[in-house]
Amino acid sequence: MVRVIDSVALKDQSGYGFLRIGLGVMWVVDAILQLQPGMFQTAFYGNLPNSVMPSLLQQVSESTVSWAVPAIKFTQFMYGQSPVLVNLLVVAIQLTLACGLLLPVAPSLQRLAAFGSVLWGVTVWVFGEGLGGTFSLGHMTFYGGFPGSALLYAVAGAFLLMRQPDWAQGRSSRRLVWTLTVYLAACTILQLVPFNHQWNRDTLMGIFANSGFQPQPAVLSDPVMAFSLWIAARPVSANLLLSLLLAAATITMALWPKAPQALRAALYVWLFFSWWFGMNFGYIFSGLSTDPNTAPILALLAGTAMKGLVPPSKRSHA
Repeated sequence: MVRVIDSVALKDQSGYGFLRIGLGVMWVVDAILQLQPGMFQTAFYGNLPNSVMPSLLQQVSESTVSWAVPAIKFTQFMYGQSPVLVNLLVVAIQLTLACGLLLPVAPSLQRLAAFGSVLWGVTVWVFGEGLGGTFSLGHMTFYGGFPGSALLYAVAGAFLLMRQPDWAQGRSSRRLVWTLTVYLAACTILQLVPFNHQWNRDTLMGIFANSGFQPQPAVLSDPVMAFSLWIAARPVSANLLLSLLLAAATITMALWPKAPQALRAALYVWLFFSWWFGMNFGYIFSGLSTDPNTAPILALLAGTAMKGLVPPSKRSHA
């Protein structure tokens, strides 16, 4: 028993506990959002024409690649059959995962919750987010939440499944730094390549204008609308700026353990403004938000990587 407790404590000190608790809290937040009254109404799951105002899931199906549409249609069908039961089932799954990650349960149950986070994250990514815009030209942009927060939840769960020695000796954190660096580099490339339409004024402006048009206090929407109008006037300059910020974030993450503290703080500030201007805080003011979008889970993963990095001089004693 003492060895089990020591093992868990060691993992908690090396970043494992930070990620475990953070992911558990995010599942709780998602469950609370899933209980909003709008989640039980056709505005969330209905298959309505554009002329009427399509539901949230219908909008997802219209923005994803054609071969992923059947998955969204299946979700709409299930909600349409019994919206209360299906929605409560989703809440129950998320709260069960949260309990397994947050409560002082046996390590085997924590691993089960981590494995469940992978499975549920991928399920939501496919059947609820329509692959998060992946393979859909014009939608593959970090500032719009690409590739979908549910997939990043699954990534977090996969890292929690790594072996205790990997966490204790910093290997998991170094792999996490590499994973985030590759992800940000891919987002930078997607922001730059012409075929993804991010140099197009209407496409780029639409990402931010859509955030500004959402129901929310004017103090939040007015700066976003001003920024979207600036994009409309200078789309090339705007996308160049957004691409340079992504490139800077990529470099910062690649240097994450050795980056100056001010540079690491700047990355978190950039994540916050991306969450505000592009992702609109996960549309939490709409009454139909199912999660806070990708910026918070990215901040959690970045924080985990930093917390779990063990100085080289101490690694042999970890």
